[in-house]
Amino acid sequence: MNASTWLLTLCLLWTTAAGQQPMEIVGLPANAPLTLSASASNDELTLDVKMKPGWHLYAKDVGGGEPVSVTIEEGAAFTARKPLVVPKGTAGKLTGAFRLVLPLKRSGPRDALKARFAFMACDPIECLPPMSVTLTGSIPQAHEQGVEERLKVLLVVDVADSRSQRISDFFGKHGLATTVATYWEVTKSACDASDVVLADSKLFRKSVKGSRARVLAFPKTSSPIVAVGFLGTELIEAHGIAMTSGYI
Repeated sequence: MNASTWLLTLCLLWTTAAGQQPMEIVGLPANAPLTLSASASNDELTLDVKMKPGWHLYAKDVGGGEPVSVTIEEGAAFTARKPLVVPKGTAGKLTGAFRLVLPLKRSGPRDALKARFAFMACDPIECLPPMSVTLTGSIPQAHEQGVEERLKVLLVVDVADSRSQRISDFFGKHGLATTVATYWEVTKSACDASDVVLADSKLFRKSVKGSRARVLAFPKTSSPIVAVGFLGTELIEAHGIAMTSGYI
């Protein structure tokens, strides 16, 4: 796995951890001719809709179809900052895959977000009765305005050398805050305080003598671990993880 692949993996993890949070969807009728996913951040609620062929929703009132709507429910720590952003569609009809975005404003100290998505689905012959689903989630508060939020990476190596310095410099150039620790000195608290732990390894069995024993005793952590190479495989097995993404 090269440095570019590491960076992509870490950015994907960070997007989930610090950006959009997935929302739980409750009450989607079994006969709804669509699939739906939703996520939210401190700034917006996003709904991704994909209609089955031949079906559509309404972007606006066309004299008979109920337009899509998203409303914030009572008890949420948010309110709508602006009206729902809806694609224009074709003649007011939304087909295929499209996205709805509701700009948000935090209105309370809590993290709860609860919203209702209402719609009417029609095909060329009939319209189904109006439907609605509930979207629920917890959105952590962002850092104070003006304070830069950086992904904290703990780079764990067998020895701090020119290789670990190159990796650290590479991540630093891309805006990641990197701390280097060896397998001998890494602690659970350091892992837990990091957004991502990168457990590095040199070429097959080229690490410092005794590294494998230290990897097998690697502290358990709730932080995501990106495990690389031979020592990474040993670490994954020691943690009892049954499946990984394999080698790149």
